Amino acid sequence: MANAVDEGESSQSKRRFGFVIGGIGLLVPRSLFCEYFVDEHISPLPNAPSHVEGLINVRGNIVPVYSIYNLLERKKTHARFIYLIGTPEDGAALIVDGKPTTVDCSNHTAGYRQPENLPQLLATCIDAGYFVEGKTWLSINHEQLFTKLAARIH
Repeated sequence: MANAVDEGESSQSKRRFGFVIGGIGLLVPRSLFCEYFVDEHISPLPNAPSHVEGLINVRGNIVPVYSIYNLLERKKTHARFIYLIGTPEDGAALIVDGKPTTVDCSNHTAGYRQPENLPQLLATCIDAGYFVEGKTWLSINHEQLFTKLAARIH
């Protein structure tokens, strides 16, 4: 596991956007464009695998929405919380447990104990982990995750 935060980084750059899926805390860089939607209409795709929730329209851009709850063997929330990671033109979205938050990793060293039964698909996308205020947060490589999820469609 590589250290996602260099020692020379400012404390401002060590802040990440955090979101939770099935009780697992995930982080992406704060410099990354992200949007959050509640109860947005998702157009289902016929015959799509269970991790493909469907598509949403974001200002004229069609964005894939993935649900990795089944891959994590976790129960999905009833509400439709969608977290778009990246711009609508080049990003993708995930169904998440609730509102994202900012996680300050500046006073915490990288290093974590990987949660039990973390699927290989997700485990290979983890760059680093932090234990912040009693919770484990895993920094993910979102591009790698979305590439792997898209590859599972075929």
